[in-house]
Amino acid sequence: MFISHILKSATLKKWLIGGIAAIICVPLLVLCATYFTPILPKTNFIITQNQVYFTVFRWIVLIIFYLAWPWLVQKRSDQCAWTERKTEFWLQQKFRVMMWLIVFEILICENILWKLMIAI
Repeated sequence: MFISHILKSATLKKWLIGGIAAIICVPLLVLCATYFTPILPKTNFIITQNQVYFTVFRWIVLIIFYLAWPWLVQKRSDQCAWTERKTEFWLQQKFRVMMWLIVFEILICENILWKLMIAI
């Protein structure tokens, strides 16, 4: 009786699913590491040569996200049956979310953090 209760618990099911996923993922990671290791220098070269294009692409995605924010919030509001107050709250968060995304873009993607660390 006690064992059947343990097997029915949600926590054990989550641990079992996580364990199975880990057992499946480890060989896949090893396989990917052995396959993609020779390709990495070529990939690094491609990224270095096209860095401006990738930067422009990221900024375009941020602008599209900014412009689509009201539509995304309204769609999510309809799906989850949000109250009017909650919908208004998330509509007002557009500026804050965009500021955090821009800070992330400047510090991490533009590598400003690393340049500051080297300068010190």
